[in-house]
Amino acid sequence: MKIIKCLAVLGCLSITSCATLQQQISDNIKQPQVSYKTMSIGQLTSSSIELFPVFSVYNSNMFDIPVTKISYNVTVNQQKVTSGIAKNIGTLPANQDKDIQLAMRFEQQALNTLKNMLLNVGKVDLVIDGKINVLGLPIPFEKRATIYMPSVKLGKIKVKKASFNQVQLNLELIVDNKNDFSFPLNNVKYNVSSRNASLFNGQISSQKMTTGQQTLNVPLSINPSQLYSNILGLLRSPIIPLTIKIDGPLFSSEHTLSVNLNDLLK
Repeated sequence: MKIIKCLAVLGCLSITSCATLQQQISDNIKQPQVSYKTMSIGQLTSSSIELFPVFSVYNSNMFDIPVTKISYNVTVNQQKVTSGIAKNIGTLPANQDKDIQLAMRFEQQALNTLKNMLLNVGKVDLVIDGKINVLGLPIPFEKRATIYMPSVKLGKIKVKKASFNQVQLNLELIVDNKNDFSFPLNNVKYNVSSRNASLFNGQISSQKMTTGQQTLNVPLSINPSQLYSNILGLLRSPIIPLTIKIDGPLFSSEHTLSVNLNDLLK
């Protein structure tokens, strides 16, 4: 009997006033329940970032109901950074839940805001809120989360090949990601310098920063002749101070260490 009544309400869409229709829908159709499920990061470049939050929507009615659209806003530390509308969502099956993924894109200005806040505080409060429109009824939803800036520490340095002309090293970076999602690392650049002289530039590619702690291997190549005019000078001062700068779209760090060439060339 309940189903017949609800179907009758839906059949009156074209002949009932908007206000009366919404009241009938509200009285006879149970509102779907919206809950946050997970989030992932898509493309991450120096100028933009893609976020893909997933919400689970449960339809407790005994019949399918269509979703017209989803409107949303994103704020970071109470500062609005983006908003949008997702259409063509589809239908919520009866007595089932359905995962709905939103595609959000932060352009240059919003990405810079996010990165600056992470660098200054180490974390940001992210709020995604909006409304799911079901049969003309706006159903609110909200997700509050904290995004943490990954921490980076230096691990072991392993010598692959060493001579007075070139020293090839493998540097371990110990990365701790406290977030519940992974970071792509295709646009993370690093620079190695000594005494204000740039020795090596590189970029981490085809790697992901997973949740928790992991070790990333960074190959380095140092040419001592860039610092010393002759081998005698190198022998007199074999300890090379190194500064390693790491810069990514959402985090940056700087580290210092010293390499004793006498130890490497034994």
